[in-house]
This record gives sequence, structure tokens and C-alpha cells, in this order.
Amino acid sequence: MRQGIQTGFKHGELRSHGCYFFTLCAWAHLAFEKIFSDDDIIAAYEHCLKQGWIFTGRDEKGKQWTCLIKNPVQIFNYLAERPGYFKGAEHSNAVPGTVRFPVFFEKTTPNGFDHFALGQVVDGKVKIVFDSWSPPAESRGLKITNYRAFK
Repeated sequence: MRQGIQTGFKHGELRSHGCYFFTLCAWAHLAFEKIFSDDDIIAAYEHCLKQGWIFTGRDEKGKQWTCLIKNPVQIFNYLAERPGYFKGAEHSNAVPGTVRFPVFFEKTTPNGFDHFALGQVVDGKVKIVFDSWSPPAESRGLKITNYRAFK
């Protein structure tokens, strides 16, 4: 998957709010050599919306959401074509120790919204291996705020 794919992507919701979904696609690509064209990504996104794993719309309190990932484990298992591969995910402020694959991390941007990228823990430090933004968020000085460790 190409770095910076989100920038200028042809699907509006994914272009504006799809960083977590793109990160899950990139992880499936890196872990299992899954190849995704732009059309494959859009079709997978639409499938995940229909399954209820992603939410776009107003919640019961009237807040508008776009591309809210409700079930990242199911999405990853679907993208990787590995049903039941992962059973759950943890949110943590600590760098995960041992994981089977790279972990996700979230960085808060200066304007207050969150961004997801794919990282890998090496010697207790996180190295970014995929970022859907161009230029990469790391080069803009964004900080890691927490992690998503899949089990």
C-alpha cells in the first residue's frame, strides 16, 4: 500500500476521515501480502459499513461521525481474509511489549483530532511503517498518545 494514500483519495469519507481504515488495510497488506487497489479499498469500506463495523451518521445525541471504527478486530480479520484471527484489541498508554504483528498508535494533531498510523515496536520504541497522510504525520511532530494492541 502506498504511503500517503489518504491525500487526494477519490472516496470523500475515506479521504477526510479514513486513516484508521487505511491503517488496517496497510497492516493486512504487510502481514499477509494482501493487495488492495483503490476500488478494493472502497468496496471493503462499503462492506464494513453494511456490517456495522464502521459508523457514519449522527448518534443518539446528535453528534456527527464519519468513518468511526467500531470493530477494528472484525475489519482486520475481514481485510486479511482470516476469520477469527484476532479476538480483541486493547487501548493502552504504554508501549506494548511483545505482539505478533505491528501495533497501531494514535497521535493527536495540533487542531485536536486524532490520527492513526501503523507502527512496529523495535527495542521498546515505535517505528512508523505506514502513514496514510502525506507528508507523514511523524515529520510534522505529532505525538503518540496511545496504542491499539490486537490479540
